[in-house]
Amino acid sequence: MSKSIIINNTLTFQPGKKILIKEGVIEKVSGPASSCLELLIEKKGQVCTYAELYNHGWKRFGMEVSSATLHQHIALLRKSLRILNVDPGLIRTISRCGFMVPENIVISIEQIKLDPSFVTSENEELKNELDSSIDNSVSKKTIAKKIKIRSPIYKKNIFYLIGCAFIVLLILSYKWILNNKNNSYYLYKEDSSMQCKIFINNYISLPEKNISNLIKQFNISCKPNKLIYVTSHKLADRISVFSCENDIYSKKKSNCDSFYYIRESKGE
Repeated sequence: MSKSIIINNTLTFQPGKKILIKEGVIEKVSGPASSCLELLIEKKGQVCTYAELYNHGWKRFGMEVSSATLHQHIALLRKSLRILNVDPGLIRTISRCGFMVPENIVISIEQIKLDPSFVTSENEELKNELDSSIDNSVSKKTIAKKIKIRSPIYKKNIFYLIGCAFIVLLILSYKWILNNKNNSYYLYKEDSSMQCKIFINNYISLPEKNISNLIKQFNISCKPNKLIYVTSHKLADRISVFSCENDIYSKKKSNCDSFYYIRESKGE
């Protein structure tokens, strides 16, 4: 014998078959969900704690699952109720305690006879569903453990990559400094009569006197805070002079005037 539970004279719940029926529409529910709903109905008007539902749906069968599994099956039950156009408030959440079926819900129970072969197949199906719940729970725990195991390795890899990137950056910076050093200007110290700052590059081989005379000869202003750059290249036959208001390497606009001088001899 099995029972058929009539809820509010419209919804039929058959725990043995794990089905909900309304107006000829049948909605299948899981074995653990069916066990939880049966306990909620038995304790109508009372709070069924998480522990009670957990024990009734899984632990009494020797099954160990995560707490999230209970909430998942309650959510599936409510989904089935919505499909049948039944107020999901039939199963009410009691915050931090559990769930309950409200006192005002009308419940009646009828006894029905089941085919023994059906009972056997249903028991097998229930076992399979419970095993599935365990497999899902174990799988999630296994994944979580793998993540925890891999986490330190992952962190080590991140630090290793950061370290490598830092080393590469240092090497590139060093090469950049060397490159700029080979092509950079250096400060040309002149006597006090030369008020401006004069910079020449490494390829200028003129004596200091010739450079100062060159600037004076072509009436290049050498006022205080004026910056003059004298540059040439290895095989060039001329010298370039730039008279600037600001450092050419600064972010400010340089405001330079340019002059070009053809070399006449090595001693010029």
